[in-house]
Amino acid sequence: MKKTLGIKRTSFRVLELNFRDIIEEIQNIPGVEVPKFHGPNVAVQAKRIKFRLSFEVPSLKCVEIIDNNTNEIIEYFYDWEDSSFGTFMKFHAHYHPKEAPESVKQFDPFHIHTKIDALDNEAKKREEDKDYQRLDKVLSFIKRHIYLNTVAAPQRNTVTSTQRNTSAPQQKRKIKKSK
Repeated sequence: MKKTLGIKRTSFRVLELNFRDIIEEIQNIPGVEVPKFHGPNVAVQAKRIKFRLSFEVPSLKCVEIIDNNTNEIIEYFYDWEDSSFGTFMKFHAHYHPKEAPESVKQFDPFHIHTKIDALDNEAKKREEDKDYQRLDKVLSFIKRHIYLNTVAAPQRNTVTSTQRNTSAPQQKRKIKKSK
């Protein structure tokens, strides 16, 4: 029996229903193959989740390697990416080869990749992932991101600028004319 993550394969139909307020569509990604080292009775499910255009949020590429005997995920790669800005974040669960550097293996199997800086288009910084170990949790995170950027941030900016304009009394400055 193959080593799995103990997570059932994702039902994208259920996700589409549960996150219909942010998901525009889910598309199949053709041509993704199971790595040969996984052996027989293994399948791959590869999808791209596109978010509603009004949110201006990068799509999420989802690849799951699944044990057909248990219907559990062996490894997953959820990459939040945009063709203009590269990879925004990666949510991964897999084991790296024994020969990989310890700095790479230290967060196996659950880890996230974030950008080191604005120029990092591959999200090279690695961190342990304790919070987003299923696709529904990743989508909840993205939903909060959307909320903060489309609802909370504009309201905060409006309130702040309004408060700035009304909280302090306006003072007229006298300008001295030079002779």
